[in-house]
Amino acid sequence: MKHLVYSLFLLSISSSLGAITISEIAPVHFGSVSAQSGLTCTMSQFGVISGACDTTDIDITLGEVLVTNLPRNGNVEVMITGSTNTALQYAPIAELTGAKGGTVLLYDNQPVNVTVKEMVPISR
Repeated sequence: MKHLVYSLFLLSISSSLGAITISEIAPVHFGSVSAQSGLTCTMSQFGVISGACDTTDIDITLGEVLVTNLPRNGNVEVMITGSTNTALQYAPIAELTGAKGGTVLLYDNQPVNVTVKEMVPISR
């Protein structure tokens, strides 16, 4: 039995403005993941799959989320959160681009404060 891993991407942004827009440009898609306990599957920053995944599926994508309408020069807290259920554990690492400090790495459940330029796309 195999399971499909799609976008299990959760984004948390706190800001004093209420007009923030979050759009999923492409979902995270690992292909088919083996249901055997203890196996791991990893996607590199280039979308290359390694480990116990079936990569014959042509829909494998890094995933991308675009966040717009953030306050220019404002500070926001960004956090991604993985997911765990009875069959799978998903622990994301993502790159945040568009902040004044350049590219920032986001780790699962680790909030990061960034200063916004105009828009901050997040991809993984």
